This record gives sequence, C-alpha cells and structure tokens, in this order.
Amino acid sequence: MSKKKQNAIIFAICVLLASSASVGIKTKEKKEKEQIKQELNNVLIPNAEKKLDSLITTRNLLHDSVVYFQNELISQSQYTQIKKQIPKITFTLSLLENITNQWHRAYSMTEKHIAAYPEADRIPAKLQQKHLYLTNNMILEPVLHTKRFDFIAEYLINTLEAYLSCFDYHNTNNVHVEPQIINNIYETLHNVKDFLSAIDPSQNIIDKQNIKFLKQQTNILLDDFAKLQNESNIETTVTELNRIKQNRAETDYQLRQQMKKLAQLKTNYAVDELYKQRKK
Repeated sequence: MSKKKQNAIIFAICVLLASSASVGIKTKEKKEKEQIKQELNNVLIPNAEKKLDSLITTRNLLHDSVVYFQNELISQSQYTQIKKQIPKITFTLSLLENITNQWHRAYSMTEKHIAAYPEADRIPAKLQQKHLYLTNNMILEPVLHTKRFDFIAEYLINTLEAYLSCFDYHNTNNVHVEPQIINNIYETLHNVKDFLSAIDPSQNIIDKQNIKFLKQQTNILLDDFAKLQNESNIETTVTELNRIKQNRAETDYQLRQQMKKLAQLKTNYAVDELYKQRKK
C-alpha cells in the first residue's frame, strides 16, 4: 500500500471518529436538555407556582392585618379625652400668664426707677438688689437650665400652647403621635410644677394665692395626664402595625422576585439557560 493511500485512510478514520464523537456529544446534550425540560415542567415550575401562590396568600393576609390595626388605632384615639382637658390647660395658661404679668410689672417699675439715676454708682443698693432679685434670685434653683423668671414662664406658656394646637382638629392620620404629645404635655406640666416650687415668695412680687391656686390646677392636670398615659394602648398598636407593614413590604419584594423567577422558568430559552448554568 502506497504512502498516500495509507495517509488517506488514516485521515478518513480520524474524520469518522471526530464525527462520531460530535454525534455522541450532541446526543448527550439533547438527552440532558430533555431531562431539564422534564424537571422544569414537573418540578421547578410547579414549585415556583406554589411558592408564588403562598406569597400572594401571605401578602393578602398581611394587607388585611394592616387594615385591621389601622382601624384599631383609630378606635383607640384619645382625642375625645384630651379635648376634655383643653379647658383646664387653657385656664392654667391664663393663671401662668397672670403671674408672668406680675413679674413684668415689677420688672418694668424697677427698670424705670433705675433709669432715673444718671450714674450707675448712685443707684441705691436696695434698688439694685431688687433688680438682681427679679432677674436672678427670684427662682431658687435652675428650671430648664435657667433661673430667670420670664424666660422660664414664656417658654412654658409657648410650649403648652404649641401642644394644644395639635388638637385643634381630629386627624386620624395623627393618632399614632398622640402618646408622644400626651407625654410632652405631662413633662411640661411637671416643669410648671418645678417652676412654681422654685419661686421665692419672700418679697411678694408674685401673689402667693395665685401661686397656690396654680399649683393646685397643675397637680390636677398632672393626675389627669398620668391617667391618660396609663390608659393608652396606642404605642403597642403602633408597634404591631409597623411590624406588620415591614413584613408586608418584605413579602411584596419576595413576591416580585418570585414572579420574575417564574417568568424566567417559563421562557422558551429556560432549558438552554439552565443547561449552561449547570455546565459552568
């Protein structure tokens, strides 16, 4: 046999072997893809659909729970009880403004007398002491980080008025902030009580009966707002509502992801994609 003929035979055998190998690979690939297709139709897609149905059910239940707790929150509103306290707070504010006006009158008169002296060193010691008393010594201890009467009184008046304005009308969207406002009013009333207790009545700048009456009114309000604090379940309901809303948000995200996954599993190229992934 010639050399050329021998080489031709060897080449033909190589081509035949390569062709057989290629056919074998394609046959194996076809078989594996058919198995993947069966797995998709019988396992992966049904399981994905079941999980999607489960997520939809969970989402719907969570939505119903959100609606329930939102209605529960509205029903727990203490707006009516707080409105009953507003006249008492308004009256207390008028008493607080009254003693503040007493201070302003005494302070203005003292300033007027001081202004009558052209030189500071000629101002009588007693007048200087009264001015010092009005601005520094009338409050025996710091209240709200200051001992100056007018600063404290005006802050307390403005703060209480601001909190009262929160209840000018009933907004069901603001029920969740009621406990905080109640707590803030209670704390401010405590500051009023501390303020009244810190006033030195020795020089009779503020009428003692006014102070006594204002203390009584403040204590009544403190008891009323302490009761409102103890009766409130709003914070518990808000906590539960926020927890459910968070769960619903997480479920909504999972639902969107699962819908994408199921859509991908049902595409015409799903088999090829899975085959490629498993061959990596």
